[in-house]
Amino acid sequence: MDWGKRIGANLKQMRTERNLTLGQLSGLAGISKAMLSEMEKGMGNPTINTIWKIANGLKVPYTRLLEGSEPGPTLVRREELSPQTEGNGHYRVYCYFQGGRSGPLSCFTWNWTPIPPTPPQATWPRHRNISRFWRGS
Repeated sequence: MDWGKRIGANLKQMRTERNLTLGQLSGLAGISKAMLSEMEKGMGNPTINTIWKIANGLKVPYTRLLEGSEPGPTLVRREELSPQTEGNGHYRVYCYFQGGRSGPLSCFTWNWTPIPPTPPQATWPRHRNISRFWRGS
């Protein structure tokens, strides 16, 4: 969820829980009714100063306007993923999830089928798997 929509949803919820009109909140926060209305619709990009004013008007911590429900755990099955492939399908990378706004953790699994030398001189295992986890910025 983008910040404007998250702040707008929280703002509207807190305003309606307190039975405040846009005009009343405008007076408490020192923000115009038009700006509050746009924010509640998820439009615009409020400044830090604007968020502080609203939080003070509602008598809530600044971070209360930034709160959001984070997605819960998700089951990802390898058979549901489409791998990136190379080398005629001998090398496959499965991306279970990528880091991004929600966090810097990514999870990939590499899978490859070794190509035996010609002529075959040994018995090769069918597949090898490597799983690694990285934290980054």
